[in-house]
Formats: sequence, C-alpha cells, structure tokens
Amino acid sequence: MVSFKNILKKNFVIKIVSFIVFLLVRLIQLCSWTTYINKKKLVNFLKTGKPVIIVFWHSRSMLMTKVWPKKYPVYGIFSTHSDGRIIANIYNSLGVKNILTSSKSTISAKEVVMKSLRLLKSGASVGLTPDGPLGPAQTFATDSVFLFAKSSGAPIVPLYVSANRVRFLKTWDKYMLVKLFSKSIIEVGEFVYVDKKASQEDILKLKENLTKIMRKKTYELDKKMNII
Repeated sequence: MVSFKNILKKNFVIKIVSFIVFLLVRLIQLCSWTTYINKKKLVNFLKTGKPVIIVFWHSRSMLMTKVWPKKYPVYGIFSTHSDGRIIANIYNSLGVKNILTSSKSTISAKEVVMKSLRLLKSGASVGLTPDGPLGPAQTFATDSVFLFAKSSGAPIVPLYVSANRVRFLKTWDKYMLVKLFSKSIIEVGEFVYVDKKASQEDILKLKENLTKIMRKKTYELDKKMNII
C-alpha cells in the first residue's frame, strides 16, 4: 500500500502541489496593498551591477518577492527533500532561482557555499532565511550569511514584512500566513558590510547585533499593523 508521504515524493505530485500553492501565493500577493520603505535604496544599489545578500525570517517569506526588481537575478538555497522541492518550485515561479538545481542532488554543504560565492562574484544576488529550515525561530542558525558577505564583499540586506490581516500557523516559527485583501508593509533595512579582515569575534558581534535589530524591527512592524 502506497503511503500519503510516498505519494508526495513523486515528481508529478510535487509539480501539481507547487503550481497550486504558487497560484494561491501569487493571488494573495496581487491582492495585498503594499507600502514599501527604502525600496529605492535597494533598486539603486542593484543598478550598479553589484549583488546583495538578502536575509529575512523564515516566517515572513510569503510576500518577500514583491519587493525584488524582477530583472535582477536572485538565488535561494532550498532542501532537496520533497517539501523543499515544493518550496523551490514555488519560488522559482516567483522569480527566485534554486541553487540546488537537481531534485536528485547530493551536493554537499561545501559545494553549496562555493556555488553561492561564485554566483555573488558573478553579480547575482542570494536570498537566505537565517533561521530556516528548522530554527530556532528569529535566530541566525549559522554564520554563513556573514561568511558570504566577508568573502564576496556583498552587503547583507535585511528585509522586514508585516500585514494587518494574517494568521499565525502552529509551526516551529509561527509562520505568518497573509490573508486576501490585506494591507502589508515591506521595509528594506540598513545594509551591513563585513570587512574581509573580520575575525570570528567580529562576526559574532555582527550576528548578535543584526539578530537584535531584525527581532526589534519585526516586532515594531507587527505592532504598527496591530497584529500583536
């Protein structure tokens, strides 16, 4: 007897589920009236041909692609498991390319890092959820973001999002599901640069500081949208 989990692993099922969810996400995005803060700063920087490293909390990913100018390439890192492939397909439809390009990939963590750095040095941007895929929520699980910035010279650009009509799911990160016809706000945060000579201690301080800033800004936007 074929289990439901095994069915979800089949390629055609993944494609169908991905397409349905993409349509729902896109509909919600189109029906969300969004206010942008500092978007022009991001656009002007991208016009120089230089890449950025976008970071945002895993729970706030639903509307993030709305702020990204479509003509500039951006890549994300997704799991090769069935759920990760579904998310990768959805984001690909929304304009985010997948660094792990093969559904049967056995690519190592080192290879992911090397490919990400090659993309950044070629002028393509990379987007990461520092607390994904398993948390802890609103925490930088690794130093990867800062090491990418140190090696490539690309700035880390935090993004913040909130909306007035949402439902927080009972997931590890309390994922924020934005409802139809919501008013939302997306803010581009201050650019963070990592010196090529930065020590491990310097990176730890940067990580602690950015974590505090991102948590505080998320709280402030949620309060502004009256959802806390």
